[in-house]
Amino acid sequence: IFYADDAASAGKLENIRKWWASLQKDGPIYGYHPKPSKTWLIVKSEFHDAALKLFPDINVTAEGHRYLGSYIGSEEGKSIFVKKEVDEWIKDITGLSEIASSEPQLAYAGFVYGASKRWNFLARTTPGVSELLSRLEYHIKDVFIPVILGKLHVSEQL
Repeated sequence: IFYADDAASAGKLENIRKWWASLQKDGPIYGYHPKPSKTWLIVKSEFHDAALKLFPDINVTAEGHRYLGSYIGSEEGKSIFVKKEVDEWIKDITGLSEIASSEPQLAYAGFVYGASKRWNFLARTTPGVSELLSRLEYHIKDVFIPVILGKLHVSEQL
């Protein structure tokens, strides 16, 4: 699978090794130059050692890794990844809230057309993250929306 300059494969390790060798050999013909140092192989823990032997030049993990704005890997790794993302998004909402006190329309546009797109993508592409996004939801509800509306508190019925 290719998305822009990101390639992905799945299957048995031996088949992925053949694919990787082919990609390194034929990719440059088509302007694609795979970089082992930027490449991640995500495997189940029972295949980790075998993967390290077959792929000594690339990063191998059994925890998981970010991929195209989402996360592929273990539940624990996903939780850590989403928590870090939510921490950053809360900072963004705090910044938009500061802007909203004097420019509510600008802050709203930044929220709708910018910031919200990132977590919407994550929510659509990463299963089981709704509970992990609850801190962000509360921050939007308790901090951002009241500032946009020029109120100290907003009723649950809005």
